[in-house]
Amino acid sequence: METNRNDLLAEWLLPIPKDRFWQEVYERELLHVLADGRVDRFKSFFSRKDLEEILWLHAGELVNVALVYREAGDRILPKPDLTRDEYTKWIFREYRKGGTVVLNGVRRMSLEIEKTCQDLEWIFQGSVSANAYLTPPSSQGFGRHFDSHDTLILQLEGRKLWRFFNCPEIERLPNSSRTVTDSEVDGDWSVWVNQGDLLYIPRGLAHEATTDAESSLHLTLGLFPLTWRDVLHDLVDEFVGICEEYRASVGPWTSEEARERRFHTIRNELCHFLGRKNSTERHLANARSRLIRRTRLLPCFDLSDETSLGLGDLLVRRAERCELTIEGAKVRLHCPGQQSSQRRSHTSRNSLNRQFVAPSTFVEALEFLVGTNEPFLVGDIPGLPEPLRIALSTQLLEHGFLSRSMRS
Repeated sequence: METNRNDLLAEWLLPIPKDRFWQEVYERELLHVLADGRVDRFKSFFSRKDLEEILWLHAGELVNVALVYREAGDRILPKPDLTRDEYTKWIFREYRKGGTVVLNGVRRMSLEIEKTCQDLEWIFQGSVSANAYLTPPSSQGFGRHFDSHDTLILQLEGRKLWRFFNCPEIERLPNSSRTVTDSEVDGDWSVWVNQGDLLYIPRGLAHEATTDAESSLHLTLGLFPLTWRDVLHDLVDEFVGICEEYRASVGPWTSEEARERRFHTIRNELCHFLGRKNSTERHLANARSRLIRRTRLLPCFDLSDETSLGLGDLLVRRAERCELTIEGAKVRLHCPGQQSSQRRSHTSRNSLNRQFVAPSTFVEALEFLVGTNEPFLVGDIPGLPEPLRIALSTQLLEHGFLSRSMRS
């Protein structure tokens, strides 16, 4: 599938303008984008063959991943003592009985889906999950329910009838997912989703889906963006970190009157603290940094044994998403594959899980590296003398930020 990865969402939404999606649709209403002659546009993501190969190759590792649902939501679990072959046969046997095979966390099993999820995480500024659903003919997996997160449905093979329900009492942005009772429903409507179609379902919209005479395979991408609740949590955590007293016990042995006085004091101090915070940009930047650090670094397929570098060596930036932050006399590079300092302490020196920090004199060089998408020579790096260009390139090669270019 030839898709511009820098504007993946715009490609998927065509002919719907992306601006209209953000301004009128996102978190508000259902959107059904027809394939319109592009029935194979998602075919490279995942197929029935891919699913069956994963089940066969990794059956012993998927007891908690590959689940079977049937009869509108009844979950059927395998016996814990099944062998690898018995487990695979059990999955296929339940499928033939009408069970939906649910492969959770499929982004860990497909490089194409992992790349797509990383692109969507950057677009939506949050986490993205990916689950595959294979439903046999004339069957239904989950019963009527709503989710607490938005979803994108990519119809990979076959088709499904999606039924949506108007539930006036359900919040538009609910805190948790759950099933929906008949008494909560006030009207419904249906949509056939065919191969190559895309469906956007906002959180809180109750739905269910069934197949007709043919089976269906679809990919559900769950969207978990940064919310204002996350920003408030960050602010409160920052506030609590200011003073040790805020981390003290409430004191159940003290009088109710004393606790009330202390609560009002802390509340007033918190309001004063929040009143001094006139911008959310720093918190949004922190969220982007966390997103980048927990992103898995994609493989570069560079198995070269050569470790020394010269000014004439050709390199390419390996990490697609990265940012620079200047902190006083230091500049910090945030790129995929980094983890917290606690987790870094348990990794080897040569792992990809370290942040890169340099003096601020390296800003021009690092800005060049972050901004270039094409292969470059070590000697092209600006703002540094030749020995430091080589030293910087060598360190970033070890970090996994750069790799040797295959282009001569």
